[in-house]
Amino acid sequence: MTTSTLDAAIPFPAAPGAGAAGEAAPAAEEPSTPALMRQVQAGDAGAFRPIVERYEKRLYGYFLNLTRDPDTAADLAQETFVRVYRAAPRYRERGRFEPWLFRIAANLVRTERRRRAVRGFHLPLEEAAPGGADQTPDAGARGPEEATWRSELRDALRRALPRLPLTFREAVLLRDVEGWTYPEIAAMLGVREGTVKSRAHRGRKQLRALLAPAFEGVSS
Repeated sequence: MTTSTLDAAIPFPAAPGAGAAGEAAPAAEEPSTPALMRQVQAGDAGAFRPIVERYEKRLYGYFLNLTRDPDTAADLAQETFVRVYRAAPRYRERGRFEPWLFRIAANLVRTERRRRAVRGFHLPLEEAAPGGADQTPDAGARGPEEATWRSELRDALRRALPRLPLTFREAVLLRDVEGWTYPEIAAMLGVREGTVKSRAHRGRKQLRALLAPAFEGVSS
C-alpha cells in the first residue's frame, strides 16, 4: 500500500490521553472494529480512519507511560497503526482486535528499545504531556481533601514509574492500567504466563518501596 494511501487512512499525530481498559465500544450507529477491518481487507482504506480514532488515545497513553516522551509516544502510536494497516490481510475476526493491536505495539517497543539502547530509552517524567493516561476524569466530583490526596498519589506514581526496569513497568501497565489478563499479556509479549506474573509482582514490589517515603505518616 502506498504512502499516500496510509496518510489518507491514518490521521496523525495521535492526541494525548488514553481510554479505559477493555474493548473500545463504538457508538450505536457506528460499525464494529471487526466490521471495519473487513472493509479494510476488501480494499476500503478509508475504513481504517475510524479504527485509528477509536484507539489512538489509549495507545498513545500506553506508549507515553512507557517512554515518558510525548514525541516518542506519538511516533510509536503512528508506527503501530501503520503496521496494523499493512498486516490487515492477516487479521482474523475470531480473535479480539485489541490483543492483536497491543501485541503489535509491544513488539514495536522491543524494536525501539534495541534501536535506542546506546543513547538510552528513558526520559525524565516531567517531559510527559499534561492530561495523559493517569488523569482522573471524575476528580472534580470528589471532596477537596480526597482530590488533593489522589493528585499527590498520581504525582508520586509519575515520579516512581520511570524508575522501574522497562520489563517490570510494561507488565504493571498492561495488567494494572490496561487491565489485560496474564495469559493475554503473555501472548502479547511472547513470554510465559509465569514470567508476566513475576514481572508484575516485582514491579509492584518496587513501586511500593519507591512510594513508601512519599506517604510516610499517612494512616490507612
